[in-house]
Amino acid sequence: MKLGVTQAFASPEEAIAHFGVKGMRWGVRKQDEPLADLKPRGEGVTVRRDGSMEIAPGASLQRLVRSSGESMPMKDITYASLNDYDNSRYIKVIGGKGFFGGGRDQILNIQATKPIKAPSVDEATRIISDLMVRDPKFRASNTGPLGEPITSKELKQIRDDPTGKTAQTWYFHTNQKLTFGADYDPDAPAVQKQVRKTLAAKGFNAVRDENDVASKLSKAPIIIFNPQDSLKVTRVTDITDDIRKANKAKLKQYKKNGKDWIDKELYHD
Repeated sequence: MKLGVTQAFASPEEAIAHFGVKGMRWGVRKQDEPLADLKPRGEGVTVRRDGSMEIAPGASLQRLVRSSGESMPMKDITYASLNDYDNSRYIKVIGGKGFFGGGRDQILNIQATKPIKAPSVDEATRIISDLMVRDPKFRASNTGPLGEPITSKELKQIRDDPTGKTAQTWYFHTNQKLTFGADYDPDAPAVQKQVRKTLAAKGFNAVRDENDVASKLSKAPIIIFNPQDSLKVTRVTDITDDIRKANKAKLKQYKKNGKDWIDKELYHD
């Protein structure tokens, strides 16, 4: 979504094979064999439950795009998945031309060329809270989901408790703006630029994508700033029906292993 973070089944030959034995009835299995390549945790990738992430040079990531070029380019800001489970989830949910609203029909296999580091959600919330309090220009552009500005009461609450409920709400609004294009929200580019600059001063060049976590689309999605400085595309693959079917099959095996198993294998704490 590869060095340890393999793209799930890139071709029909890798996907599904049927083997029969004498007396076997088709459609009936004596037992489900676990897939050998279930790898929620990728080599060179550290993912923690608090939202912090670290990606070492050489680690592999995945991003889905539209071949039409309408999806955001690999410049200034981009999005990726870091593990086999999330890779398969994205391919199942938004992969293929048939997805309403414009599905992603290509897989970009991406390799990190420099270290990538994302803060915990609490630390990111604290950083954005400070930015909201001290920068009136940022506050003016960083509006709520309906375009509403922050109120004086909310600003005081953030000042008094920079990781409290109000601060968390406004951090989520800010995180969402990191996924918007200028055509959807004209203020988004200014917010993104200031967030990139502020986080870079703290030693970070990425944050977790809270929107996809909240919607349960994936477990460890990442938003990467200035990807042109830290990533390179190593392969582009068209998403076929066979690839979609194979990833659905893989997700069934993950589901059978259970959420606790996935989390145990995925997170580093």
